[in-house]
Amino acid sequence: MSAPKHILALGFLVLAVLTFSRNAESFVNTIKGNLSPYQTSATLGRTHLWLEVVTKTTDQERGLSGRDILPAEAGMLFVFNRPTVPAFWMKEMSFPLDLIWLDANRRVVSISPNLGPETYPQTFSPGQKIQYVLELNAGSVAKNHFAIGDKLRY
Repeated sequence: MSAPKHILALGFLVLAVLTFSRNAESFVNTIKGNLSPYQTSATLGRTHLWLEVVTKTTDQERGLSGRDILPAEAGMLFVFNRPTVPAFWMKEMSFPLDLIWLDANRRVVSISPNLGPETYPQTFSPGQKIQYVLELNAGSVAKNHFAIGDKLRY
């Protein structure tokens, strides 16, 4: 005896939803890239981002060095224990970045766009104390119209 057609159709629908869910999860993981276990979803302006959050000094020193790519909607957020004036460089970078400097309230106070690997050993600083630095692919600031005063929400 065979199952009624509507039961078979329901079974195929459930299978399709499960397959789509697995593929969607895989797609999201691809967008996120191979981020560290400490990651967060965030919004800057109207742009949604997947951020790898780095708080340890050793991870901050390494940053994105040695990586081949950064997915388009991903970035790295450096979180410092207290406001500071850090110096960043492009040592062992394979691609250019935009650096967004944020104060203790996560408001953009300075932007250093389009910093290429060829700038090493030059260092870049915000010119004032900050508590967060956001690294994104070069061109992200212009493409998404990020500006001084925008707030990072996560």
